[in-house]
Amino acid sequence: MLVMSTDSESLEALRKTFAEHEAHRTRWQIADAPPAGSELARADAVWPRLPYTEHVRQTLTAAWDHFDLVRLTIDAGCTFPTGLNGVLRGGLVASAMALWLVGPEDSKTRDERGLALSDEWYVRRIRYQRDLLKLTQGDRLAGTEQLKLLESDRASANQLRTKATKVQATAIIDWAARHRYGDGTPQQKQALLEWQRLGGDAHALGWQLLLQDVSWGTGTGGPIKARVTASLSNVVAPYLCAWYMYLRALHRFDELWATPAPTHSQ
Repeated sequence: MLVMSTDSESLEALRKTFAEHEAHRTRWQIADAPPAGSELARADAVWPRLPYTEHVRQTLTAAWDHFDLVRLTIDAGCTFPTGLNGVLRGGLVASAMALWLVGPEDSKTRDERGLALSDEWYVRRIRYQRDLLKLTQGDRLAGTEQLKLLESDRASANQLRTKATKVQATAIIDWAARHRYGDGTPQQKQALLEWQRLGGDAHALGWQLLLQDVSWGTGTGGPIKARVTASLSNVVAPYLCAWYMYLRALHRFDELWATPAPTHSQ
């Protein structure tokens, strides 16, 4: 049985972020191209068919959207002790992905990560297109041509790559947490722990419930009833961890938006 307890300090910690979160709402409703001559415009030119700026904007928007759902559930007075974990997990991975993309000082590293994310995009889109052709009775000629175009684009984009960078969520979260909080800090370790804990709900396993407040019943010879109390503290840690990654990534995104692209190769 799940019970939601009140925790005024945790609630206040979350609510302090809501005003700034709301101020970003209109920002993510518009997708302007970066200014000509900026570092982001230079990065977009590496592979214009899936621009680097749009990868970053998508991850930041996804993070913001997940935060918005957390805010709405808290304002409604119900945090869904199991279901909300998936939302928190999405916010964490999106925030970390954004920071992973924009965090490096070296432009070549950022370019490579953008191309790696493009490849991941193509892999998943191509897989969907192939399955779509198997399952539907629509215009197969148009669908087949779309598949060929996607495969051609992926091959062309991969020719621009110089490293075998992989898009792996755990490694990305680890990198982003180290970049934001410092290597070996409690916050960095907490980010990885939250990533693992939230995965218990994402895969519908339930083991993560035992990491909350549990009071056991009595009995022998079989399963024992347990009362699990989910407090707002179980929401605060992953939310704030992701929120501060998001803010750092957003600040860096704005820096690259305003930074003139170098006139020489780096």
